[in-house]
Amino acid sequence: MVQNKKRIEVLVVEDDPTMLHFWSRFLTGIGISKIEILNNALEAITHLRQKTYQLLITDVHLKALNGFELAKVACKTHPDIEILLSTSQVTDLTRFNLTGCRLHLLHKPFSNLEEIKRIIQCMLVGDNVFTEADEDSFSDNEDYPMVTEWKL
Repeated sequence: MVQNKKRIEVLVVEDDPTMLHFWSRFLTGIGISKIEILNNALEAITHLRQKTYQLLITDVHLKALNGFELAKVACKTHPDIEILLSTSQVTDLTRFNLTGCRLHLLHKPFSNLEEIKRIIQCMLVGDNVFTEADEDSFSDNEDYPMVTEWKL
Protein backbone atom coordinates (compact mmCIF):
# COMPACT_ATOMS: atom_id res chain seq x y z
CA MET A 1 0.00 0.00 0.00
CA VAL A 2 1.10 3.52 -0.74
CA GLN A 3 1.43 5.26 2.58
CA ASN A 4 1.74 8.99 2.25
CA LYS A 5 -0.10 11.77 4.03
CA LYS A 6 -0.84 13.80 0.93
CA ARG A 7 -3.70 12.81 -1.32
CA ILE A 8 -2.22 10.99 -4.29
CA GLU A 9 -3.89 11.58 -7.64
CA VAL A 10 -3.03 9.53 -10.70
CA LEU A 11 -3.96 10.17 -14.32
CA VAL A 12 -4.08 7.12 -16.60
CA VAL A 13 -4.32 7.64 -20.37
CA GLU A 14 -4.70 4.50 -22.45
CA ASP A 15 -6.74 3.71 -25.56
CA ASP A 16 -6.89 -0.04 -24.91
CA PRO A 17 -9.94 -0.83 -22.72
CA THR A 18 -8.24 -3.94 -21.28
CA MET A 19 -5.24 -1.90 -20.12
CA LEU A 20 -7.51 0.83 -18.74
CA HIS A 21 -9.26 -1.80 -16.65
CA PHE A 22 -5.92 -3.31 -15.59
CA TRP A 23 -4.50 0.03 -14.40
CA SER A 24 -7.70 0.89 -12.54
CA ARG A 25 -7.72 -2.42 -10.65
CA PHE A 26 -3.95 -2.44 -10.11
CA LEU A 27 -3.76 1.10 -8.71
CA THR A 28 -6.80 0.57 -6.51
CA GLY A 29 -5.20 -2.64 -5.26
CA ILE A 30 -2.10 -0.79 -4.07
CA GLY A 31 -4.14 1.77 -2.16
CA ILE A 32 -4.60 4.60 -4.64
CA SER A 33 -8.18 5.82 -4.66
CA LYS A 34 -7.95 9.04 -6.70
CA ILE A 35 -7.53 7.73 -10.24
CA GLU A 36 -8.69 9.49 -13.40
CA ILE A 37 -9.00 7.14 -16.35
CA LEU A 38 -9.04 8.61 -19.86
CA ASN A 39 -8.78 7.12 -23.33
CA ASN A 40 -7.97 10.39 -25.09
CA ALA A 41 -4.67 12.28 -24.90
CA LEU A 42 -6.21 15.63 -25.87
CA GLU A 43 -8.71 15.32 -23.03
CA ALA A 44 -5.80 14.43 -20.74
CA ILE A 45 -4.11 17.75 -21.57
CA THR A 46 -7.20 19.59 -20.35
CA HIS A 47 -7.13 17.60 -17.12
CA LEU A 48 -3.40 18.24 -16.65
CA ARG A 49 -4.02 21.98 -16.94
CA GLN A 50 -6.87 21.91 -14.43
CA LYS A 51 -5.58 19.55 -11.73
CA THR A 52 -2.39 18.48 -10.03
CA TYR A 53 -1.38 14.86 -10.41
CA GLN A 54 1.50 13.04 -8.77
CA LEU A 55 1.70 10.32 -11.44
CA LEU A 56 0.88 10.06 -15.13
CA ILE A 57 0.62 6.58 -16.62
CA THR A 58 0.15 6.56 -20.37
CA ASP A 59 0.60 4.37 -23.40
CA VAL A 60 3.16 5.57 -25.94
CA HIS A 61 0.98 5.02 -28.99
CA LEU A 62 -2.21 7.03 -28.68
CA LYS A 63 -4.44 8.69 -31.26
CA ALA A 64 -3.94 12.41 -31.98
CA LEU A 65 -0.97 12.75 -29.62
CA ASN A 66 1.63 10.21 -28.55
CA GLY A 67 2.53 9.44 -24.95
CA PHE A 68 5.87 11.24 -25.17
CA GLU A 69 4.15 14.44 -26.31
CA LEU A 70 1.67 14.06 -23.48
CA ALA A 71 4.54 13.54 -21.04
CA LYS A 72 6.18 16.77 -22.25
CA VAL A 73 2.95 18.68 -21.54
CA ALA A 74 2.76 17.06 -18.10
CA CYS A 75 6.37 18.02 -17.31
CA LYS A 76 5.77 21.64 -18.31
CA THR A 77 2.52 21.84 -16.36
CA HIS A 78 3.72 19.91 -13.29
CA PRO A 79 7.55 19.78 -13.10
CA ASP A 80 7.44 17.31 -10.17
CA ILE A 81 5.08 14.80 -11.79
CA GLU A 82 6.25 11.20 -12.09
CA ILE A 83 5.71 9.63 -15.50
CA LEU A 84 5.37 5.98 -16.47
CA LEU A 85 4.88 5.22 -20.15
CA SER A 86 4.09 1.75 -21.46
CA THR A 87 4.41 0.24 -24.90
CA SER A 88 4.12 -3.12 -26.60
CA GLN A 89 6.09 -1.96 -29.64
CA VAL A 90 9.75 -1.33 -30.26
CA THR A 91 10.11 2.38 -29.72
CA ASP A 92 12.73 4.46 -31.48
CA LEU A 93 13.36 7.18 -28.91
CA THR A 94 15.22 9.32 -31.45
CA ARG A 95 11.82 10.18 -32.98
CA PHE A 96 10.81 12.09 -29.87
CA ASN A 97 12.12 15.25 -28.22
CA LEU A 98 12.74 13.95 -24.71
CA THR A 99 14.82 16.76 -23.24
CA GLY A 100 13.76 18.11 -19.87
CA CYS A 101 11.49 15.26 -18.89
CA ARG A 102 12.40 12.34 -16.59
CA LEU A 103 10.34 9.25 -17.34
CA HIS A 104 10.12 5.50 -17.05
CA LEU A 105 9.26 3.34 -20.07
CA LEU A 106 7.64 0.01 -19.23
CA HIS A 107 7.69 -2.57 -22.02
CA LYS A 108 4.63 -4.80 -22.47
CA PRO A 109 3.90 -7.54 -21.94
CA PHE A 110 4.87 -7.36 -18.33
CA SER A 111 4.30 -10.00 -15.70
CA ASN A 112 6.20 -8.91 -12.59
CA LEU A 113 3.37 -7.01 -10.92
CA GLU A 114 5.14 -6.91 -7.56
CA GLU A 115 8.04 -5.06 -9.15
CA ILE A 116 5.70 -2.63 -10.92
CA LYS A 117 3.96 -2.04 -7.59
CA ARG A 118 7.31 -1.35 -5.91
CA ILE A 119 8.40 1.04 -8.67
CA ILE A 120 5.15 3.02 -8.53
CA GLN A 121 5.26 3.19 -4.74
CA CYS A 122 8.86 4.46 -4.85
CA MET A 123 7.94 7.04 -7.47
CA LEU A 124 5.05 8.35 -5.38
CA VAL A 125 6.96 8.73 -2.13
CA GLY A 126 10.21 9.95 -3.67
CA ASP A 127 12.30 6.85 -2.97
CA ASN A 128 14.98 5.57 -5.31
CA VAL A 129 13.32 3.10 -7.71
CA PHE A 130 16.63 1.36 -8.41
CA THR A 131 17.58 0.43 -4.83
CA GLU A 132 15.94 -3.00 -4.82
CA ALA A 133 15.54 -3.48 -8.58
CA ASP A 134 17.09 -6.48 -10.29
CA GLU A 135 19.86 -5.03 -12.46
CA ASP A 136 18.57 -7.01 -15.46
CA SER A 137 15.09 -5.48 -15.19
CA PHE A 138 16.02 -1.96 -16.29
CA SER A 139 18.41 -0.07 -18.50
CA ASP A 140 19.31 3.56 -18.83
CA ASN A 141 19.32 4.86 -22.34
CA GLU A 142 22.75 6.20 -23.34
CA ASP A 143 21.26 8.76 -25.71
CA TYR A 144 18.50 9.78 -23.29
CA PRO A 145 19.74 9.50 -19.69
CA MET A 146 16.41 10.83 -18.39
CA VAL A 147 14.66 7.69 -19.71
CA THR A 148 14.77 4.40 -17.82
CA GLU A 149 13.48 1.39 -19.72
CA TRP A 150 11.94 -1.48 -17.73
CA LYS A 151 11.37 -5.06 -18.89
CA LEU A 152 9.35 -6.81 -16.24
